[in-house]
Amino acid sequence: MSKKCFVVRIEIEALVVAEDEKAARDLSIDVLREEMYNVSEQDVDIKTAIYLPDGWSENCLVYGSKEDMYATEALRLNPEYLEEVRKLQEAQDYFTKRSEEQKAKREGSKD
Repeated sequence: MSKKCFVVRIEIEALVVAEDEKAARDLSIDVLREEMYNVSEQDVDIKTAIYLPDGWSENCLVYGSKEDMYATEALRLNPEYLEEVRKLQEAQDYFTKRSEEQKAKREGSKD
């Protein structure tokens, strides 16, 4: 069975009492440690990956691979990602061609 790459978003909300936002942020690590065992299915959102999640770069290692696999390699496992890349490339090619045609037209009208 072939693998695919997924974006998994886990959301935890909690109430904390703190002096300010920085102190609340510092407490969030404690919240995460305590609440990670209480995560339910409703707290997990799973989507087929066609983008890098916030904070991730191409050279981040992904979870779930038996060997080191970087994010770009993992994304290429998904036909949906490859289709998005193809569409972006087509759009870029189209606008590059239009730009070159308009430039040639302007240069031709100067003569």
